[in-house]
Amino acid sequence: MLTNDRGDRLEAKRWAAPPGGHHREGTLLFKGTAGPFLAGAKWVELTLPPIGSNGVPPLRWSLGASS
Repeated sequence: MLTNDRGDRLEAKRWAAPPGGHHREGTLLFKGTAGPFLAGAKWVELTLPPIGSNGVPPLRWSLGASS
C-alpha cells in the first residue's frame, strides 16, 4: 500500500520482476493515477505485508512539496 501525507492510498497492483534470488529488482505497480496522488504531497510511505514471521517497517520518502 502506498499512502501520502493526506491519507490518500494507492493499492499495489502487481510486482513485475524476474523470478529467483534473495536480492531482487523489479517494478511495483499500483492501481490508480499517480498525478493526483502525488500533487502537493509532502511524503509517500510504502507499507509491505509481513514477510515470513517478520514485520517490515514502512518506508517513507519526503517529496519536498511545500504547503
